[in-house]
Amino acid sequence: MSKQSENSKEGGSVAQSSGGFTVSPGPLNTVKLELALVLIVAVTLYAVIEVILDTGWLQVSILAAYGLVSFAWLVARARKIIGEVRGSGTDTQQ
Repeated sequence: MSKQSENSKEGGSVAQSSGGFTVSPGPLNTVKLELALVLIVAVTLYAVIEVILDTGWLQVSILAAYGLVSFAWLVARARKIIGEVRGSGTDTQQ
């Protein structure tokens, strides 16, 4: 038997696929998911606005307002999570 096949059977140096998209665990993973949701909703909103509204400036205004609200939401969520992570550290000085 070859050395490579022995390593793969023993879980040695040959990389094995876990079968799927994975992200290393981190405190901001929920914000990443929310960003993906915001982008999906933005594309859907653009498609709906494009069909319903004829006025270009109104389309841009609605999309800009959605972008600003989404930006503020994501920044607030990220700051909250980072604050919690920093607060739960080993800092015992008060």
